[in-house]
Amino acid sequence: NLLNTLKKKEIILTDLIEELNKISILNEPLHDIRIYEGKEGLRSFVNLILKEKEFCAFGSTGWAYSQLYEMPRIVKIHRKKINIRLIGSKKLKNSETFAIKDFDCRFIDAESKSPTSIFGDYVSIHLTTKEKPYIILIKNKDIAETYKNYFEFMWKAASK
Repeated sequence: NLLNTLKKKEIILTDLIEELNKISILNEPLHDIRIYEGKEGLRSFVNLILKEKEFCAFGSTGWAYSQLYEMPRIVKIHRKKINIRLIGSKKLKNSETFAIKDFDCRFIDAESKSPTSIFGDYVSIHLTTKEKPYIILIKNKDIAETYKNYFEFMWKAASK
């Protein structure tokens, strides 16, 4: 009889724990917005990319690749076999960034001063100035999927 009482309490507690676990999952934030700046911010941003399998960007300038201080980290990205697709201006077609054989690049007749990247559940908007780069990073699955759809539309329209 003593064991029956304990077993009933164990069943009740097990059910309660399952319900509490569901509540904590529901309370996870649906989005996260951060601003990265400078060398450390760029390094943190690149570390996020290294965790993903695909990286897409439109309005790419190649400036971060050829001018900034994260060249070794960016080289590591394409060594890790991350699928990288870039859409940039036709004027930049012969630049160092777009010549990397592991990058799949296409071009459009538009220039950009603020590239947009999509990877995983993230969308980032970059402002890379000589003084200090800034990256606005949004983590939201729905926003990332929407931007990925925009990217795919532009990808089909862009030329090789």
